Amino acid sequence: MSGCVTEAAVFLICMKPPNIILITSDQQRFDSLGCTGNAAAQTPHLDRLAERGGLFRNHFVTNPVCSPSRGSFMSGLYPCENGLWSNGCALPTETPTLASVLAGARYQTAHVGKLHLVPILDRVGPHPAFGFQHLEVGEGDQMYPCDDHMNHVRQADPLGYVDYMTELYAKGHARGYTSRLPEPLHHSTWVTDRSLDWLQHQRDRSAPFFLNVGYFDPHHAFNPIDPWASRFDDVEVPMPFHDPGAIDTRPPHYHARYRSDQKTLNQPGVERAIARAYHAMVAHLDHCVGRLLAGLEALGLLENTVIVFTSDHGEMLGHHGMLHKGPFLLDDLMRVPMIMAAPGLEPGQAFDGLTSMVDLMPTFAALAGVDSPTPHGRRLVGCNGQALPDGSHEAVFAQWENDATRGPARSLRMVRTATHKLVRYAEDDTGELYDLAEDPHEARNLFGQPNADTLTARLSDRLEPQIRQARPDTPRSPGW
Repeated sequence: MSGCVTEAAVFLICMKPPNIILITSDQQRFDSLGCTGNAAAQTPHLDRLAERGGLFRNHFVTNPVCSPSRGSFMSGLYPCENGLWSNGCALPTETPTLASVLAGARYQTAHVGKLHLVPILDRVGPHPAFGFQHLEVGEGDQMYPCDDHMNHVRQADPLGYVDYMTELYAKGHARGYTSRLPEPLHHSTWVTDRSLDWLQHQRDRSAPFFLNVGYFDPHHAFNPIDPWASRFDDVEVPMPFHDPGAIDTRPPHYHARYRSDQKTLNQPGVERAIARAYHAMVAHLDHCVGRLLAGLEALGLLENTVIVFTSDHGEMLGHHGMLHKGPFLLDDLMRVPMIMAAPGLEPGQAFDGLTSMVDLMPTFAALAGVDSPTPHGRRLVGCNGQALPDGSHEAVFAQWENDATRGPARSLRMVRTATHKLVRYAEDDTGELYDLAEDPHEARNLFGQPNADTLTARLSDRLEPQIRQARPDTPRSPGW
């Protein structure tokens, strides 16, 4: 990292250190934006952000569910290294984070929205700061007493709050419907309003800032509000890829989930309604990001601000006959949107090299002129604006840990190259192997086939350091 710091130091002599804004959605598929090839998407603001900056077309998370993925990119460490190995675990408060590293570089640090670095159900007091000097935590659409957004809804419209929560629990998370929640009370609106308030009225204008913006959409429930829901009433949204024969090649832990989700998705109209609702939620999210970008422009901040948009993991959305997320390391969950606009970055570029969420820490640290506390990752942008100054990864990695003592999906490790993916299971000799060049949808598991032995052995050698990272003793609560 010494070369990275030297370059950053030269950069800081020549110009002010850049402001940094990290915008994170929740459970957003890579293919949900116009700029990633979705003809039905209504995402003009994010598409323009990609035109103004760069689109990273092969960006991967390190875990397929919320909390461990977020702990990983906030720390630059893999889940089994930082202790946040599952939903229900907490990131140790002494762990260096993006916020604490940048605060150490004399940045102002603020967070608004979803953070999910500690179990939501367990929190009854103030949220740990994790390096943020300003903290407004709204984790999503659940009724928790310490949630800033839900407290806002309760105070602004008590009867509307009861109506919304009744609707949410009555209609559940496996259907698409239009929520009655008024737009001013929606989580995405609140996150945008509070972020703009901090930028306009609360920050110290003499110092650079790091603002972490956490949206909850398009996480289930699939319940967009109007007018965005109505805009998709008659839209022909892309329908999911589903090869029924693929399940026969999957390891055992896929099967029960597949059978359960098929009961839902096989009901007339359900699959299309969910897809339309999901795209409407993304369209509303895009609108809110557009408001945030307009606010930055009005404040004269765009020219010296690095803006990153990404998501913590994807959503099955009916692909492979399943919904939501879980112990599956398919690209539907692991590959997410990644857009970056930075001073000096040539606009309109698209990068096909492999990048990882562990790249955020070294990238942000270098921009701030300090060393990264993690040995992982590569810079996504250099201090003079060039993209991928350290090159892309030859392979990216991911981990999954279950709290069961035994089981077919207790401990999984993934290595993915540009052409192949291997997932190894700690409990037995089960695994998954996909030829991504011939089978980009990951429909045929080649693991265990005689003609795949050499490839499996070669990828297993790359995966060995990840396999050696055992699940830590960090306790897990029953919640998430």
